Amino acid sequence: MELKSTAAASWTSGVLPGDIAAKSARSVLLFGPDQGGIFEFARLAAGNGDRERIDARSMNAAAIKSSLGSGSLFGGATTVVIDGVADTDTKTIEEILAAPFADDARLILTGGDLKPASRLRKLYQGRKDCVSAPLYTLRPNELQIYASQFFRTRNLGLDSDARNGLSQRLSGDRALAARSCEIVALHAQGRGSNTVSMTDVKAVLDTVDEDAMNAPMDHALRGDAAAAARALQIRIASGESFVALLRIFTSRAFRIREMLASGLSSREAVAKARPPVFWAEKDAVIRILSGLTPVKIDRILGLLDRTEHRIIEQGVPIAPAMGQMILEIAGHKTWKDTR
Repeated sequence: MELKSTAAASWTSGVLPGDIAAKSARSVLLFGPDQGGIFEFARLAAGNGDRERIDARSMNAAAIKSSLGSGSLFGGATTVVIDGVADTDTKTIEEILAAPFADDARLILTGGDLKPASRLRKLYQGRKDCVSAPLYTLRPNELQIYASQFFRTRNLGLDSDARNGLSQRLSGDRALAARSCEIVALHAQGRGSNTVSMTDVKAVLDTVDEDAMNAPMDHALRGDAAAAARALQIRIASGESFVALLRIFTSRAFRIREMLASGLSSREAVAKARPPVFWAEKDAVIRILSGLTPVKIDRILGLLDRTEHRIIEQGVPIAPAMGQMILEIAGHKTWKDTR
């Protein structure tokens, strides 16, 4: 079964949509141009249990069937997430779906902008035990609705000026928009307000400097491990929430990802970015872009996701988990540019 695109337009990041909840289907296919949203909702659909993440180009049907058909070593079942699926993978996916799954095991697929004639889309459209959903980037009017829904889930109001201001500044990519909204929400709550105002929007989205919370991430993206570690230690020691830091780092990574995906040169991507890159950080962002690729930024996003999972679900102490993550990101120049 395939959902209409209007169904996904109302989904709010951080909230698992009922359309793709575990009881709805044993396999979910998320595809479309909104890759940030796809990454976010695939993470939510996978849940917090044992999970494996695999690139479609290296998937092995027998190994995946084994994972889905047997219980996890930690209890329950294993969820398998396969990224980058395409029509050429249809037969393999069909073979996997034909095998028995353990109770509560799920197969989550993420793909690009699959066309209506896609064989993979047709496979999911024809199965009652599977759900597929197209995710398109949000338009300005949809961004206003999205922001209102996002803040409502956090018991915050949104005044009209802030609503208009956000629609001009937020990316149409759901995950990037969510990270920006989350930081704006933290700013409003930090000043004791139950309503997001233009003051919060401008303070978070229009101001960037060396003392900003994203400094550790920026140092890491430039490959400066020592500076990244120092900046992170300062923020953790000052009592900054690790959740807020991870959200800010993820927002930064998605912002970089969006510019890399434009296919433009680093300088052109920064010049044409929407919302605009703050003038004081343009040169720094250009340098960051020149040292990264979409493959590397996807690996960084995976590290951020796993670090949050390690701290919250596995009880790993904040300082060592965050420290290991930031040093690994800072070493991205040594990574192979392959998935």
